[in-house]
Order: sequence, then structure tokens, then C-alpha cells
Amino acid sequence: MNNLTIKQFMENLSTEAPVPGGGGASALAGSLSAALCSMVASLTNGKKKYAEYQCDIKRILNETSEIINNMQSLINKDAEVFEPLSKAYGIPKDDPTRNEVLEQALRLACSAPMEILQEACKIVPILEELTVKGSKIALSDVGVAATMCQTAIQGGVLNVYINTKLMKDRVFAQKTDEQAQKITDAAAVIANRANIYFLIGWGIFWFYIRCGTSMPKSFIARLITRTTSAASFTRIWRISTFSSRRIEWSW
Repeated sequence: MNNLTIKQFMENLSTEAPVPGGGGASALAGSLSAALCSMVASLTNGKKKYAEYQCDIKRILNETSEIINNMQSLINKDAEVFEPLSKAYGIPKDDPTRNEVLEQALRLACSAPMEILQEACKIVPILEELTVKGSKIALSDVGVAATMCQTAIQGGVLNVYINTKLMKDRVFAQKTDEQAQKITDAAAVIANRANIYFLIGWGIFWFYIRCGTSMPKSFIARLITRTTSAASFTRIWRISTFSSRRIEWSW
């Protein structure tokens, strides 16, 4: 998958082919998020204005490089672990081995989305740092990175849950669900603490003020709304309710 051009990947994604699918797209979103963080760190690197953060910026460049590589590898892994599941669905229902083969395939199919979720959550503290230590002219890019990170996290969780929902071993399924939720909750704690979108919004607001440029009223209205709603960022990141029958997202 990694050798495909963007055009080829999108063409494959848009067909009836089993891979790439939502898992690969989630890993791609995570890779894009980390790449944007790396871009912001690169724009900040070596600037006198941010000299006090130079060591942190270099560390962020190393961390994002590793995450990008891992996410790209997970695009391939997601395709690889889904193949046995795709074949298992094709086993006749009256075949006595079907349930066992399907169960093992479902467990394997959970592995890549879980890793995607874990890698995506590594980006959250980097986003927190960049809202303060990154170049202010690239705050909107941090915002896009945060949105892509959110997509990767939600995509990873969804792909875990869709597989555990079909498992016969409900003890293993519940344990896997709880692990995914624990990882997501840990990311939400950092996200809420950082209040990333709030910091980015006010950063852009003051950038407009310094430049003496008028700002769209709709942007100011949204910024005020976010400021007055303490739980706004929580609603963006948190999964409020999950059951074996449905997933509800809070926004």
C-alpha cells in the first residue's frame, strides 16, 4: 500500500475491494496528523523567537518521524490482518469449522486498529506542546493536525468495536473494548487539559489583531461559544456511550 500514489490509493479505496478500508484510512489520517505536527516543528526549528523550546522541538521532530513511519506500516498491516477475516466470511455457514476460524480472524482483525489507536494517541501530547511552543503562524496547521488525530482515534476505536461486536467470546470482546476505551480516555484527559482548539482559536484571533485585519464575525462567534462552554473539547474527543448494539459519540 505504501508504494501507491495518492491517486492510486484513493482509487483503490473507492472500489469494492476489501482493502484498503476504514482501518487504512484511519492510519493515513494519523500519519497526516503527525506529518503536520512535524511541519509545524520544522517551521519553528532554529527560530530565535522560540529558542527556549529548541530541545523540545527537536524531540518532537524525532517523535513525529517515528509515528509517521509506524502509521504507514499500519496501513499495510490493516490490509494484511483483514484478509483472513474476509476469507472467513466466505466459509459456508454449515461448515463446522466456520465459527472457530471466524473468531480467530476477528481477533486478528482487531490488532491493527488497536495499534492505530495507540499510535494516534501519542500525537495528542505533541499537539498540546505545539499550541504553546510551535510557530504562531502555523496554529491553523496544528488545528488541522488535531482534527486528523481525532479522526484516526475515532476510526481506530470504531474498527475495534465492529470486530468485537461479532465475537462469540464475550469476555475477550469486553476486555478488548475496555482496553480501547482506556486508551481513548487517556488521550481525552490530555486533550481536555490542553484545550487545544481553544488555544488555537485565540491564537489565530490575536494574530488577526496584530496584523490589523478584520476577522469574520462567524469565527468570533464560534470562538466565544467554545470559550463559554467548558466541556466543548471534552465533547469533541470523548466517546460517551458504547454498547454491543450501538456507539454514540458526543459532540
